[in-house]
Amino acid sequence: MQKLGDIKKEVGSNKEALQHWQMEHDKLRLHEHDDDENKDEEEEPARKPFKPRQPSNELHIYSVDELAQFRKRDLVADFEYLDGTFSDPLHLWIARSTRKSPFKDLDQITDEHDTQKQKYDTLRKQRLDKFMAGFSLISLKLKEMYQMITLGGNMELESVDSMDLFSEGIIFSVMPPKKS
Repeated sequence: MQKLGDIKKEVGSNKEALQHWQMEHDKLRLHEHDDDENKDEEEEPARKPFKPRQPSNELHIYSVDELAQFRKRDLVADFEYLDGTFSDPLHLWIARSTRKSPFKDLDQITDEHDTQKQKYDTLRKQRLDKFMAGFSLISLKLKEMYQMITLGGNMELESVDSMDLFSEGIIFSVMPPKKS
């Protein structure tokens, strides 16, 4: 029971503090300084905060009196800024805000990809050339050995797929002497 009383006291003091700081906030005034305006013009009053406070996630509907307190050029400037910011596609807005082309990174990555692909193709061709040199030498030596062992037989090493030697492997075919 004592805990409940303490919590109620704390809630009451927090409400008082909230009211105090809202009143302090309401005393604040915005003083606008426009350097390019003539000093002869009448000084317009600063905007006053509106009393009916609503949570920030609710839309406030302004009365005619409240709307009269806004300056037209401020509203037009805000509208133009927001319209320009949100009407463009996202990548253009990002490009404008960072002052950097979003495609610069893409070009750099594409160039790096092309360089790596060229290295890959060079290494692949080098591997094929070395394999074919070794394959031919092994095939020739095996043929000689088979003929010597069988006294006239024939044997061949062939690739299964001549377009891609490394995918399917090789075929080892033998023909003993005096057999067709």
